[in-house]
Amino acid sequence: MEPNHAPSFVYKRIVVIGVTGFGKSVLAEKLAQKLDLNFIELDALNWKPGWVDSDLEEFRQKVEADMHAPAWA
Repeated sequence: MEPNHAPSFVYKRIVVIGVTGFGKSVLAEKLAQKLDLNFIELDALNWKPGWVDSDLEEFRQKVEADMHAPAWA
């Protein structure tokens, strides 16, 4: 009789969505750690020191660069 093993988690890119203050970043970071994925935090990509927004093109370039990783949350 073979042992009953759960199938491995096959997803390599996970998007967590929700309203402000809901804990999306916390959940995504925990998933990334548990599943050995890169953690992408959009707030960290957007905000510059002093809470200055990145311009839209700069933000898009940062997001696109991080999304090219093979596995992320």
